[in-house]
Amino acid sequence: MGLVPMVLAGAWIGILAPAAQAHTWPPGTIFAATSSGQYVQFNAAGALEDTLNTFVSGPDGGFTAGCALSPGGAQNLYTTDFPDKRVIVMSSGATHTVAASIDLTAGTGTTGRPESVVFASNGDFYVGLVDANPGEPNLLKYDKNNNFLAGYTLVTTDERLGVTWFDLAADQHTIYYTSTGPNVWKYDLNSPPATPSTLFAGGMERAYGLRLLQGGNGFGGTGGTGFLAVADTSIIRVFDAAGTQINSFDIPGHDGWFAISVVPGGAKLAATDFYTGDLVKFNADGTVASSFNISPDPFRVNGLCVKGEVTTGVVPLPSDGFFVIGDVTAANAGSSSVNFWGSQWEKKNTLSLGDAGNNSFKGFAERTSQPTPTCGDTFISKGGNSKPPAVVPGQVAVLVTKQLTKTGGGDTAGVISAIVIVQVDPGYGPVPGTPGTGKIVSVYCSI
Repeated sequence: MGLVPMVLAGAWIGILAPAAQAHTWPPGTIFAATSSGQYVQFNAAGALEDTLNTFVSGPDGGFTAGCALSPGGAQNLYTTDFPDKRVIVMSSGATHTVAASIDLTAGTGTTGRPESVVFASNGDFYVGLVDANPGEPNLLKYDKNNNFLAGYTLVTTDERLGVTWFDLAADQHTIYYTSTGPNVWKYDLNSPPATPSTLFAGGMERAYGLRLLQGGNGFGGTGGTGFLAVADTSIIRVFDAAGTQINSFDIPGHDGWFAISVVPGGAKLAATDFYTGDLVKFNADGTVASSFNISPDPFRVNGLCVKGEVTTGVVPLPSDGFFVIGDVTAANAGSSSVNFWGSQWEKKNTLSLGDAGNNSFKGFAERTSQPTPTCGDTFISKGGNSKPPAVVPGQVAVLVTKQLTKTGGGDTAGVISAIVIVQVDPGYGPVPGTPGTGKIVSVYCSI
C-alpha cells in the first residue's frame, strides 16, 4: 500500500458505525475503505449511514483498498481485499450483503495483491496488482459476470512492482497508472507483450490515486484543458493532455493525499488524506467546497469511490438507440436545459449545417455505425415515428450533430460531432408530447 502500513481493525469503526442495514445508494453516496475489512458509507453531505463489512474469512484478516461501482442496473460495490488477493462484491440490494468473492489467483498466473479496480463501459472490469513476482500479470481483466478474461504484465513500474492506481480512457484500451513513485505512466492494452509504457508525467513526490477528467471540465481553467488529476501525497496536481501541470490543489495540514474521485456532474474532485482521515471536496478552481472526517486514525482511509462519479472509462450509453441534439444548441446551452426528444425538437435545436427540412425527426436515432459509438461515427433514424425507451436514467449520453440529411429510403442520418452527458430533467416520456430535456454536465468526446 505504498506509504500506508497494514493496520488491522480499530475501535473507532466498531463504536461509531452501525451494522450493515437497508440504505439506498443515491448518486453522491460516498464509500471509503477503512482498512479493517470494511467500507464506511456516507451521504453526499458527509453523514455516516452504514458500515459495509466486506471481510471474507482469509489468512490475513482483510484489508480494504480501492473500490468502484459497476455500471448499469444494479451498481454493486466492488472492493479490493489487499492481503487476501480478492475482489469482494457488495450487493446494492436492501441489506448490502457480499454478493461475490473473486479469488484473483485462480487461473490468472499471478500472486499480486489488488489495490484498485476500474470498470469499462460494457461492464468488464480491471484490477491493478502490486508485489507480483517478476513476469507475472499485474493487471487483470474480468467480464461483467466476474469471469477472468486476460492478464497483462506491464514491465514499466516505479517503487512498487505493479499497478497501484489507474484509470481507463474513453477509448477503452488506454490506461494511465501509478506505481507508488514519481511518475504517471500510459499504456495501451492492445500493445504486444513486454512493450514498455510511455511516461505521461514525472517529477512527483509519490503519486497514488488518479482520475482522468472528461472534456469541458473547469479544472484547467478557461478552455477546459484539465485532463488528469493525481493525488501526489502532499498536493493534488492537474495535468493537461500533454502531461504538463496546469493546476494544483492543497490545503495546509494535509500531506497524505491518497485516493481521488470526480463527483457526479464532474464539477468537483473528492480526495482523502490518509494522515488526517479527512475527505475534502475541491471546486474546479481549487477552493474547498466541503470536508469531513472519515476516520481520526492515521493510515486508515485507503480507498474512495462515489456513486455516480464521472469517469472516462464508463459512459452512461443507452442500451438501445441514442438521443440527439444540434451542435449550436449544445454549444450555447450553458446552464440551460437542452431538448433531446419531443414534438418540438426541430424548433428547439439549431444545427450549424442545417437539418434539410427533417421536421419529422423527434430526436431519437435507433442505430449507430458502431455498437459503442464515438465522435466521427454516424447514426440513423428510421422514417416515421421512432420508438425511444420508456424510461431513461438520471444521466445519459446524447449525440451532437451539425447536420441531418435524408437517405434514399426516407431515413434521417447524421455524423456524430460530439457526445455529451446530460443530467435528465423530470417529465420525460416515450411519446413526442412528453419531451426529454436536461442539462449538459460533461463532454465525452468532440471533434
